[in-house]
Amino acid sequence: MLGPPDFPPFQVHQFLPGVGAGFDGLNAEPNGITNFNGLAGLGYTSGTATDNRGRTYTAQTDNRVYQGQYVGANGERAHGTFVEI
Repeated sequence: MLGPPDFPPFQVHQFLPGVGAGFDGLNAEPNGITNFNGLAGLGYTSGTATDNRGRTYTAQTDNRVYQGQYVGANGERAHGTFVEI
């Protein structure tokens, strides 16, 4: 859920295309933008990171880029490029 302090809470639906535990299969919709027609690219990374005190952390990312036509909140068609990090 996203929400306060600046706006009312709302639920975000996002699929995770991929194979294995935690993924939604290879045919899962990669973008979370409704009324979208265009291209989507995504990449996952997974590994470890070490801070300057020698502590090790698990690091995972989900990066996505979309470019195409969509219908905006005002009901009008538009074209744009979006990035999720």
